[in-house]
Amino acid sequence: MTKRNAILLALSTLVIGLAMGAWTVYKFGLMFIQSTYESGLMAEARTRVHVLKALQASDVKKAVQQLESGLDGDVIGLAGILDKGLEPEKLRATLTLVARYRQGMQYVSAEPTVASHVHNALKPFYEQAP
Repeated sequence: MTKRNAILLALSTLVIGLAMGAWTVYKFGLMFIQSTYESGLMAEARTRVHVLKALQASDVKKAVQQLESGLDGDVIGLAGILDKGLEPEKLRATLTLVARYRQGMQYVSAEPTVASHVHNALKPFYEQAP
């Protein structure tokens, strides 16, 4: 094998390896995004079913409790990505909206850790609320 052929073989192997690696990373990334999206949809659907059942049974208190609990999770999640998100102004506007809503409510999570995280996440936005 000549030196030229050895170099061509090495370069073609490198190009094929890079292409296969890029394809593998793409597929794993796509599966991760799809799995995350599906998990979110499933959780939302299950929550909605429970809320709808509670409302149909005229158990408004239980329905509100489930929605408030879901909102706690949303607040904690939004606060976690506030400065890293693609649209921080929209995130801040959403947290301000929640802070305004929560200021008029008596709801506090029964779980102390969750209540603490939610309070800390909304604290900067309470001051902005009228």
